[in-house]
Amino acid sequence: MLPSVNSLRFRLFVLVLIALIPALGLTLYTGLKQQEAAASDVEQDALRISRLAVSSQEVLIDSTRYLMTSLASNPLVLDSESGECDRVLAGLVKQFPDYAILGVAGPQGEVYCASMDIGQAANAAHQPFFTQALQSGQFVVGDYTLGSDNKMYLPMAYPILAPDNSLHGMLIAVLNMAWLDRVMEEANLPERSAILVLDQDGPVITRIPDPENWAGKNLREETVVASILNRHDSGTIQAIGLDGVRRLYAFTPLLTSDQTTSYLATGLSTEIAYAEVNRTLFTNLTVLSIVA
Repeated sequence: MLPSVNSLRFRLFVLVLIALIPALGLTLYTGLKQQEAAASDVEQDALRISRLAVSSQEVLIDSTRYLMTSLASNPLVLDSESGECDRVLAGLVKQFPDYAILGVAGPQGEVYCASMDIGQAANAAHQPFFTQALQSGQFVVGDYTLGSDNKMYLPMAYPILAPDNSLHGMLIAVLNMAWLDRVMEEANLPERSAILVLDQDGPVITRIPDPENWAGKNLREETVVASILNRHDSGTIQAIGLDGVRRLYAFTPLLTSDQTTSYLATGLSTEIAYAEVNRTLFTNLTVLSIVA
């Protein structure tokens, strides 16, 4: 039987309810503000990691330019007959594992020296980065390219000039994606995080984790990919990732050449980011319900 509206019990219930309404409102308001603060923290963390990754690639490209400048005056590298060039480049790749391959090509693109066996008929003349370096006479960073092993690589070229300023050959360096794995490891990202690198036209350059499953796939129509590419700048979004996990993504341009732009996005799971705040809110609401 329900208590009468005129009964003492009902009146006491109403008084308790009235007394609890401000506390309930305050609890919900505090929970909302804590969620906003948590979202801001996640956004800043994701932006920091994205910028760290971009900076790491810039440092690696600058280091490659310096290395190539040094190699261009090394007599062992310039000698296409002795075989010492192969040994020098192989030693450098062993010392610097960010490089998938280092090589030297002649003016017509024929590769006469490489850090690994790439076959006698290897020729780089048809590669856009080789052509750009040939035309500009300067160090060139190419576009990310999908290899036969279903992994992405970033090629670079540096012209070697003879004393009379004619073209002696072309130094070639190809970066793998080990630098990005290192950034993610050093960042100590929380569980269910992801890093996504996209070409401006939609193909996935890499996604960590599971790079082999995503590299080269054009996912321009996916919501998370379209949202990032349509901004043409740095920013943040909340979106469901390629694996179905909702994340807050912070993204920034990752320039690779004068012709194209890629983007790097760091995604942190909103469920994990808000877990502590949601637990606190649930606890506070439980206490209020017990008091009531």
